[in-house]
Amino acid sequence: MKIHYLQHDDLVQACTIEQWATEQGILLSNTQVHKGEAFPDTSDFDLLIILGGRMGAYEEDDYPWLADEKVFIKRAIADNKYVLGLCLGAQILADVLGGLVYPHIQKEIGWWPVQFSSQIEGTLLQGLSETVHLFEFHGDTFTLPTGARLLASSEGCENQAFIYNDRVLAVQFHPEVSVENMQVLAEAVGEVQGPYSQPATHYLNEQAYFKQSKQVMFTILCNFKEQVKLVKAR
Repeated sequence: MKIHYLQHDDLVQACTIEQWATEQGILLSNTQVHKGEAFPDTSDFDLLIILGGRMGAYEEDDYPWLADEKVFIKRAIADNKYVLGLCLGAQILADVLGGLVYPHIQKEIGWWPVQFSSQIEGTLLQGLSETVHLFEFHGDTFTLPTGARLLASSEGCENQAFIYNDRVLAVQFHPEVSVENMQVLAEAVGEVQGPYSQPATHYLNEQAYFKQSKQVMFTILCNFKEQVKLVKAR
């Protein structure tokens, strides 16, 4: 399996995705979209991963490259590529598939319990526990695109994960985060007040949750790997 990921922000890294790919001996390439790098041909990868970022999916006037990125993502979906969107990546997927992305009534920051639907079995989220504390770092949300199935929710934000055509998975949380990357984000953004915003002194010290989060990321990537393997075997 060949994986290509799109990066929008120097502060948002692939982290545990890179760790998993190295352990699996899987080829990983990337495009730094915010720096004007060219997109690859969709034949060059099996799985496209769309990382997060501090901008909004709807801010094309401020970030013109978003429009080109959306065209590329639509092409990847049309070419039946597997796609995974994380946080901003999930919001971009919602936009591309016809949903509406907009500022949420509150920011969701820190480790919050995410409840997964029983419908995750047989999907790219299969194997996950019913409830997992996962890292959230977002102020936007989205409406569910037509044809998408909601697979996870949290108290602070209903639409936490959806799947589309069994190949496109969007998750609002950050299973790819590392302790080091979270420290950088905390220093850059500072404290945010709100009912679903934890202080950095709290979320940076939850070592057990980091371990759980990495396992979630590894499980999702293993599910993608198995699906790609099945497709290639046909």
